[in-house]
Amino acid sequence: MMMTTMPEFLALIGKPRLHTIPLESYFGHTYVCSCGFAHVFDDKTKVLCEGYNRMILVCPKTSLFLTNVRIRTLLIEVYGGLDGAFGTFVETAEDNCLLNDYLAKVWDNPEFHWLLS
Repeated sequence: MMMTTMPEFLALIGKPRLHTIPLESYFGHTYVCSCGFAHVFDDKTKVLCEGYNRMILVCPKTSLFLTNVRIRTLLIEVYGGLDGAFGTFVETAEDNCLLNDYLAKVWDNPEFHWLLS
């Protein structure tokens, strides 16, 4: 797992879009989170946005860790699970501000604010 700063993380995501894919096919797959632990993808997993064969997931232990996971697919079927490609930790108010600005554009909602817990 490659850890990055928030600006690097947002730049590496590529062109994000709203999460619209059905998630049921990913349930039960394990991924390595940027917090250092493995988590099982389930109906409680928070997906901030998605890209081509990628999703940005929020750590289920603390929302301060974000992970960009690659979806291993073959002809649209999940066959190999999820790979934690890189992650970041929301350390500062500036990081939080960058994330909120980024997500407000993705969600097309200037009032969007990601709440830290």
